[in-house]
Amino acid sequence: MKHLYRIVSILVILATMSLAGPGQLASAYLVPTLDQAYEEPKTHNCPTDIWTCIQTFTAGRSGPLMQVDLSGWSLERVSVTVEILAVDQFTVIWSVTDPESGIATSTGCQEQTIQSTDLDGTTITCNATNGDGDTASNQVTLKVDQTPPSVTLSQLFRQPDRNGWYNAPVRSTFGIIQDNESGGVADCPTLTPNSDPYTGPDGEDVTLTYSCTNQAGLTGSQTLTFNFDNTDPTISIDDITEEATGPGGASITFAPATFDAMSGVDTTTCQVGVTTVQSGDTFPVGDTMVTCTVMDIAGNTASDTFTITVEDTTDPMLTVPENMSIQAVNATSVVVSFVATATDIVDGSFTPLCTPPSGSSFSFGTTTVTCTATDTAGNSTEGQFTITVGIDSDYEIVAVALVSSGGTRSIHRVVTREDRLSMSQAKEVCRAAGFDTALGTQRYRQGGVRYTDVTCADNSPSTGRSSSQ
Repeated sequence: MKHLYRIVSILVILATMSLAGPGQLASAYLVPTLDQAYEEPKTHNCPTDIWTCIQTFTAGRSGPLMQVDLSGWSLERVSVTVEILAVDQFTVIWSVTDPESGIATSTGCQEQTIQSTDLDGTTITCNATNGDGDTASNQVTLKVDQTPPSVTLSQLFRQPDRNGWYNAPVRSTFGIIQDNESGGVADCPTLTPNSDPYTGPDGEDVTLTYSCTNQAGLTGSQTLTFNFDNTDPTISIDDITEEATGPGGASITFAPATFDAMSGVDTTTCQVGVTTVQSGDTFPVGDTMVTCTVMDIAGNTASDTFTITVEDTTDPMLTVPENMSIQAVNATSVVVSFVATATDIVDGSFTPLCTPPSGSSFSFGTTTVTCTATDTAGNSTEGQFTITVGIDSDYEIVAVALVSSGGTRSIHRVVTREDRLSMSQAKEVCRAAGFDTALGTQRYRQGGVRYTDVTCADNSPSTGRSSSQ
C-alpha cells in the first residue's frame, strides 16, 4: 500500500564539467523522516559517511532506514532532480531540464516505483541529451534495511544456586549476532563475551536486556529474566536464664527472630557443637552456648550465638526427726541412732550432715542436734531437733556432776528432786546412774523446791560426764 506522506526530497545539482571529460562524482545519503504536515519535500545534505547521517536523522525515530547514492556527471546547463516518496515503496522521479536549448531525448528517466523491502542495492540510471546535442547521465543506487540485527541469548553460565534463585554474581553468555542487510553490527554496548557479572540489586524477575545496533541504526535485543538475592538474612536472639526443674536441668523454649527481605526465610537450625537442638529440649545446669543459623530461599545464611543458663538456686528439702526422749538404764548416757533425709530437685535424695551424728553417745540431759543439707550448687537448708536422755529410776534425777577423779575411783554428785532419801535409797539412785555405791546424802531447799544430793562413788576413772535436765 502506498503512503500519501512525503518522506524525503533530495535535490542534487551535479557539478558542471567541460565537454571534454567525465564529471565530478556527487553523492548524498537519504534517511526517511515523516512529514505529517504535508510540507514540501525536505532536503538533507549528508556527508559521504552514510552511517553518520543515519544516526543524526534517526535519533528518537522508528521506521525503515534508506540509503541513496547519487553519482554521475553532466554538462553545463543540465541538471537532474531526484525525489523519494513513501516508506513502504520508493517512487523515483527524474526531472531533466535545460533552460536554453531544452531536452531533446532521454532514456531511463521515466518515473519508477520500487517496493521498499530490504535492498542490498538497486541502481537506476537516467541519460539525457539537450537540443545542442550535449549529453548527461546520472544514476541512483538505493539501499534499504528494515531488519534489526539478530541477537541470540544462550543462557546464564550456571544453574540457579537454590530454589530458582541466584545468590552470587552471575555471568551470561550469548549466541551469534547477525546482520546481513546494512553491512554488519555497529555497536553492542551491553554485550561483550566476558562482561562484568551481574551483582545486583536484588530482585525477583530481574530483567537484563542485551541489545545491538547495526550500521543502519536498527536495534535488536534479547532479554533474560531471573531471580537474584545476594543479601544475607538477619537473625537475633537474646541470652536465656531459667531455673532447673529436675536432675537433667530444665526444658528451654526459644525462638530466634529471623527476616529476609527478598527471597524469604526458608529454614532455621540451632546447634550445640555439632549436635542439633530444638526449642523445648532439656539443657543441663550451667551455661550452654547455642548457635542458630537461618537460611533464606536463595541459600544465603546468617548466624547468631546465645547462651542458655540453667541455674540451681533452690534449697534442698530437709527432714529431721521429732524431738526424742530416751531413758538410760544404769548409766548417765546412751547411744542414739536417728534418720535425717534430704531431697534436691537436681541432686535427688542424699544424706544431710548432722552434728552430733547418728550413733553418737548422748549424755544425761538434753542435746540439740543440728542437721545441714547442702546440694552440689551450694544451696543449703538447716534443721534441728533435741535428744533428751533421762535415767531410768524410781527417783527423779535432775542432774549429774563429776566431783573428783583420781586413780581408779571417781566421785559424782547426783541431784534428785526428792525430799529425803535413806542410804539404801541413795545406793539405788547411784546404781541407776551407773555408779557403784553411795557415800552419803545432803538435803536442801532452792526456789521452794526440795532437793537431795547423793554422793556416788565409781570404781573406774571418770570420763568427766556432767549434765542436767
